[in-house]
Amino acid sequence: ESEGLDLDPVSPRTFRLGPAAELTLTGVVVAALLSAPGVWLLDRVTDEPDRGCLGGASSEVVAGRPELSADSPRKQYEDARRLIREENARVGREVGDGDGTARTVVHIGSDVAADPRGQRYNAAVPELRGIALAQRALNDEARNDSQKVWLRIDSRNAGDDFASAPRIARQVAEDARRKGSGIIGVVGFSKSLKQTQEAVRILGGARIPVIGTTATADLMQVDGYYRRVAPTDSREAAIEAEFARRGNIMDDGTGSCSPARAAVVVKDPRDLYSDEIGTLFAERFGARPFTLEYTPGGRSGGVTQGPGPDGAARKDSIGELADAVCERVVANPRTVVYWASRALQFSAFLDDFGDNTACEGRKLTVLGGNDLTTAALAGAYADRPWLRLYHTVHVLPAGHPRLSDIAKKFNADYARDFGAHDLWRDDGRAALAYDAMQLMAEAANRAFRSTDNVERSNVQIGLDNGIRKQGASGYLDVGRGRSVPRDKPLVILHHTDRGSEPVLYCGAFTQNPAGRATHWGPRGKFSCPRDS
Repeated sequence: ESEGLDLDPVSPRTFRLGPAAELTLTGVVVAALLSAPGVWLLDRVTDEPDRGCLGGASSEVVAGRPELSADSPRKQYEDARRLIREENARVGREVGDGDGTARTVVHIGSDVAADPRGQRYNAAVPELRGIALAQRALNDEARNDSQKVWLRIDSRNAGDDFASAPRIARQVAEDARRKGSGIIGVVGFSKSLKQTQEAVRILGGARIPVIGTTATADLMQVDGYYRRVAPTDSREAAIEAEFARRGNIMDDGTGSCSPARAAVVVKDPRDLYSDEIGTLFAERFGARPFTLEYTPGGRSGGVTQGPGPDGAARKDSIGELADAVCERVVANPRTVVYWASRALQFSAFLDDFGDNTACEGRKLTVLGGNDLTTAALAGAYADRPWLRLYHTVHVLPAGHPRLSDIAKKFNADYARDFGAHDLWRDDGRAALAYDAMQLMAEAANRAFRSTDNVERSNVQIGLDNGIRKQGASGYLDVGRGRSVPRDKPLVILHHTDRGSEPVLYCGAFTQNPAGRATHWGPRGKFSCPRDS
């Protein structure tokens, strides 16, 4: 289109053929088309809908089955803490000689699982490992650059499922007020729970910068002192709803697939993450999904009949929940189950659905959030041939061609220290913890360079002004006024016998345009949702 010029349209001269000539020309064209091999067939093929299933016949790099460690969960946890203690001692030696400036970042995490099976549902170990790897890398940079800050880590255990998180937060706030504490901020909070939300509120009240790791609930954003490196529930739900409505994920039993026509949402109304993401998915999916509510322990008030005032049916047992899902799937076989509840309850649900309902042997398609990821990668659901499972994760598998150089180095460092087939190498939790430390350190280094002083207020100003940095989990575009990176990557994996394969990946994996995934589906048919 020409700029600055108004051109008058020109009508070309036309010629009219006589009737006999038109008929002759038409016959020639038709004969030519019919004589061209494959033209008619190609036209028919392109008119037919694509019925290929998403996943199962892909050349994508898969997240292979990890090997469960022979070490106990407690030993793995203490080994990660030992790495941090050793690095803290290194900081003491280096800075004690008068060479450098050191500050303290507090980590608030949950307790480790009690047994190896529980490791599939617990993020304590990978989060500590990611923080340890980041601390070592950041201190190596401080050794080479006198304008960068050495970092100590003060890791505090908030108990099982963060039961003591508010109490720990109050302790941190009190410690930070003491002169010379050196505390510049907090990282952690791997789960979106009411108790972690309250802890974030306490820290914000004390004006302590906080960077969350894998907590995704929008409701964790209680003030301007909290940021996170994981994508929010609203972003995840928007992508998952598009995936379910447009992607060929429903297997009809013949090897052909089609998009979901209906959805059943399973959520726990007393769980901050579960209730929020389940509600958001239902809103984004449309078609009036049916919602089932279940709280572990049967604490739903004994209401088991029919929809409540909010349209959700409440169930007091996993068995009742499985029966209710079965009824919906029988009524409409193109019903996807959106599992917004926790992974531990999902395993119990599958046990009952498989042999205690009228749906025994029937195909079931489930789409779940990142809470299912570690258990799925570990093969927890591999022995159920009737299950077609898709679940989200925050990183691409190690070895994927879209990974940035930073991500490749992180994966190599992780494999060197913890094994190439470790349980958490591909689940993203360690990478997100690593990136939370990177953001905190970048804000501290900017404060040091500009003011020669590293206080919490300066670190907060650095975060408020915005940071753009390549991370292990994607491009960290946390611009001025933002609390979460723009277009943070989200991946949907399909659970298969050979591992979990990416069938959708959207977002900014790197800063340059080539590293931004903007489309998904066969031949990039669908656009990825983008942040405003």
